[in-house]
Amino acid sequence: MADTAVLAIVMATLGQVLLSLSLLLPRALHTQTYWPLAAFFILSGVMTAVPAAAVFLPAWQTHLVALMAPAFLLQAPALWLYVQGLTSPTPWRFNLKHAWHLVPAGFGAVTAITILSLPPATRYALFLSDQAVNTPLADAASFCVLLCLLLWLVQSGIYLCKMVKRLTTYRQQLKNLFASNEQRELGWLSLLLTIAGSTWGVSLLIIIFGVMEKDTGISNKVLVSLYFLLIWSLATWGLRQKPGFEGRYQPTEPTIKKQPQAEPPKPSAKYERSALGAEQEARIAQKIQIAMQEQQLYLDPALSLQKLAQHLAITPHYVSQALNNNLQQNFFDYVNQCRVIHAKPLILAGEMTVIDIAYTAGFNARSSFYKAFKRETGQTPTEFRAKS
Repeated sequence: MADTAVLAIVMATLGQVLLSLSLLLPRALHTQTYWPLAAFFILSGVMTAVPAAAVFLPAWQTHLVALMAPAFLLQAPALWLYVQGLTSPTPWRFNLKHAWHLVPAGFGAVTAITILSLPPATRYALFLSDQAVNTPLADAASFCVLLCLLLWLVQSGIYLCKMVKRLTTYRQQLKNLFASNEQRELGWLSLLLTIAGSTWGVSLLIIIFGVMEKDTGISNKVLVSLYFLLIWSLATWGLRQKPGFEGRYQPTEPTIKKQPQAEPPKPSAKYERSALGAEQEARIAQKIQIAMQEQQLYLDPALSLQKLAQHLAITPHYVSQALNNNLQQNFFDYVNQCRVIHAKPLILAGEMTVIDIAYTAGFNARSSFYKAFKRETGQTPTEFRAKS
C-alpha cells in the first residue's frame, strides 16, 4: 500500500511538472526570468521519474538514476537564478557570470557517465536492489554518487541561505523605492523556501542514517510528499508571479562627481561615499516634508522614490539618504505614515467606509491600509474609531 501511495504522489508530481512546463515554456521565450524556473521543473521531472519508470519504463530506470546526479546539482542553482530574476531591479538576463553556478553539475555529469559505463545488470543491482557489487568501476561509481550527495547537501544549504538573504534585501529595496508593494513582496517564496528547507533536512537525515546503516523511521511517503508540496507551491504561485520590479525597473544611477567642499556624512555607512553634506541633507529633508504636507503627494497610490525625486529636482539617491539619515525612515514607512495621518480624521468623522478612506488616503489595497494603520497606531481603524 505504501508503494502505491508513493507512486500516486510521484505521478501527481510529474503531472504538475508537465502541466507547468506547457504553460511556462511559451512565456520563457519572451522573458528570460522564466528560463531557470523551466529548468527547475525539467530537473524535478527527472528526479521524480525513477519510481514511475520502475512501473511503466523499467528499461529506462537505471538511465534515469544516472541522470539524477547532474539533476541534483543543477536544481538549487536553477531556483537561485529564478529568485535572482524575480528580485532584479533591472531586466534579468542569463550571462557568462551565471555560468559558474553550473560547475558542480559538471561533476554530476562525470558521475552519470561513470554509472552509465556499468553493465545494465550491475547498475540495477548497485542502485536499485542494494546488492553488493565488488568491481573497481562499481566502487568508483558508488564513491562518485556519495560525493554528489554530500556536494548537493552543502550546495543546497548555501543556496537556501543566499535566497533568504536575497529576499530580505529585495524587500528592503522595495521599501526604499516604493510606497505600495502589493503582490510584489514575494511572501509565497518564504513558504517555498521553508518547504525546500524541510525537504533538505529530511534528505540530510536519510543520508546520515543511511551511512550509519540505521533506520530513520522516515518513510518515502514523507519525502515525496514534501517534494510534491514544493512543486505544487512553485507551480501555483510561480506561474502567475511577474518579476517584482516589472513595470518599474530602476534606471542606472548616474555617476555623481564628488564635491570637494562637502562634509563627509556621518549617520549611515550606507552613504559614506556620498557627496551630500549634513546641511544639504537637512535641507532636502525639509523640502520633502513641505512637499508632502502642502502638496499631499502621498495621495498618489503610484508614488515612488523616483517620482518624488523628479518633483523635487533632486537625485533619488539623495532623497533616500535624507529620508534615512534625517527622518530615520525608509520611503515606504514615511509615505504610509503620512497616509495614516491623513486617514485619522476621516475615520473619526465616520462619514466614509474604511475601504473608501484607504483609497482616499492613497492606499491601493485594504490589507496594506490595515497593516500600515496598526503599525502606526497599534490599533485597527475600527478600534481607533471606537476608542476616540
